[in-house]
Amino acid sequence: MNKQSGFTLLEMLIAISLMTIMLGLLFSASRTLSGQTQSGIEQVQMNDDIRLVTQFVRRLISQTSPIVMNQGSAHPVLFSGAKHQLGFVSTLPAHAGGNSLYWIELMLKENQLVMKYQPLVSVLKNRNDSQQLTLLNSVDSLDFSYADIDKNNAPRWQPDWQKNNQLPPLISVTVAQQRGGDKYPIVVSLPAQVTRMRDHLSVQRTGL
Repeated sequence: MNKQSGFTLLEMLIAISLMTIMLGLLFSASRTLSGQTQSGIEQVQMNDDIRLVTQFVRRLISQTSPIVMNQGSAHPVLFSGAKHQLGFVSTLPAHAGGNSLYWIELMLKENQLVMKYQPLVSVLKNRNDSQQLTLLNSVDSLDFSYADIDKNNAPRWQPDWQKNNQLPPLISVTVAQQRGGDKYPIVVSLPAQVTRMRDHLSVQRTGL
């Protein structure tokens, strides 16, 4: 009598167990790969966003206008440079405001790089017509520094700008993202004729 070949119950249980383990490993590897792919896509998108924003910020700062306030015997320039906030007069792109002058502030609010802006004429008339635009999300830190040029033409960097009668020749902006902690520094050079206040515009603040 011939014995019929086949799998025993024990062999079937072992095979099913091995298959279950292999499927679990494949599923785990697939989820890991999918997560890494999504993370990579988000990182590329963030890098693109930061590149576009830094280009925009560079253009804004490089077009800073030397506006001098007439305050009796004092003639301070309309500029505010602190470690985590920058205020200056510049123009906006044509679709946002044309060639008009605006008072612009860059700051960090709730992990967002924010730009506040309002027409310069509103500032001079003590009107609060400011609008707010979020330039970048997921920002960990925003730092500014300002350089004066010594007699040897070497920059001396400082965290805030205290010379209220002139603009800084160099402004550094460093944006750090939350995920990964990468930092994106840019240095903007203001034209010599602007920082020397040769062709400045004098204005006076008035009431409503």
